[in-house]
Amino acid sequence: MSDDPGTILLIDDEPAQQRLTAAILARAGWTVSAVEDGDAALARLREAPGAPVAAVVIDHAVPGYAGAALVGAIRAGRPYLPM
Repeated sequence: MSDDPGTILLIDDEPAQQRLTAAILARAGWTVSAVEDGDAALARLREAPGAPVAAVVIDHAVPGYAGAALVGAIRAGRPYLPM
């Protein structure tokens, strides 16, 4: 059994915040796959290169998506994915 909790998809368009959040998640043992917007996140979830995504961390303001629209779009394809 592995100690690796899995891969988190991090969605944040602010480079400094993305680096900080990725560092915190990595320190906790997660592998981080970071993208800058909702379209890239949805593409990453469709393609699923590398390790499968175990959870998603979303910035409160995502370019191209209003409010919970991105959560709804992700839930449509991955209803049980923790966010």
